[in-house]
Amino acid sequence: MGILFLIYTIPVMMLLSVLIYQPWRKNYVSVKTVASIAFLLLALWCGMQGTNQTLMRLELPAFVLCLCGDVFLGFYNGSRKKKYFIGGVFAFLIGHVFFLISFCSIQSMSWVDFLFPFLGTAFTVFLTNLEKMCLGKLRPYVYLYSFFITMLFVKAVHIQMQMPDTGNLCRAIGTGLILISDFLILFLYFYKNRPWSTHGWNLVTYYYGMFFIAAGLLY
Repeated sequence: MGILFLIYTIPVMMLLSVLIYQPWRKNYVSVKTVASIAFLLLALWCGMQGTNQTLMRLELPAFVLCLCGDVFLGFYNGSRKKKYFIGGVFAFLIGHVFFLISFCSIQSMSWVDFLFPFLGTAFTVFLTNLEKMCLGKLRPYVYLYSFFITMLFVKAVHIQMQMPDTGNLCRAIGTGLILISDFLILFLYFYKNRPWSTHGWNLVTYYYGMFFIAAGLLY
């Protein structure tokens, strides 16, 4: 996995370079798309090398939808048009449903998997009511998405606790990083006077989260 990690880091570093160096930012959407294609190709390769082809077939639509969500958010980052944000949220939401279906093929849902997402959503409600937060009409979309990404993380952790192995550990780490990334998005897009480094940490946690989920298909 180490070599895959190093290869995957190349497009991620390219994306961070575009983000940091002002004259290159006009290429942000195209470079972000390349970085997203990288996790799709990684998932395909790991799935073909792995032993669970059913899991790969279930997760492939999720990776494609996440790629689409990345493109939408890339355009939103430059234009701040709500239609791009909503399109991105729903692409990710449906993608996470596909991930959840694939996780349920490993272990069926239980009451635990439904309880903790409500707590995650409650935490999101708390964050979005901070003084400098401004979500406007996007608030319900954020809460809906928060519920499902928390459920995805809880399910992955539940699987790893009950059925520990390398693949399940990768899925738990990956969904955890994506959960962190999504909380950072709140501060990236909706918090006034956010720290300049928020965007970089958001990208790093997201893309390496996708790396670990894709790498989980190897095992």
